[in-house]
Amino acid sequence: MLLPLLSSIYVYLHLSTSTFIYLRLPSSIYVYLHLSTSTFIFMSMSMSILQPLAPLPSSPP
Repeated sequence: MLLPLLSSIYVYLHLSTSTFIYLRLPSSIYVYLHLSTSTFIFMSMSMSILQPLAPLPSSPP
């Protein structure tokens, strides 16, 4: 399975680049935008990863 490896690489790159940018540009607006966008991306990624594993029960006909 390639998804865990890709997600771990993405998390590592994301954390390193965000830490670097944060050290270079410490602004509260950037931190707020970064946290909101990263949370949204993480939620969408986890949903897309978990959806095939645990499909929602379809409504009975």
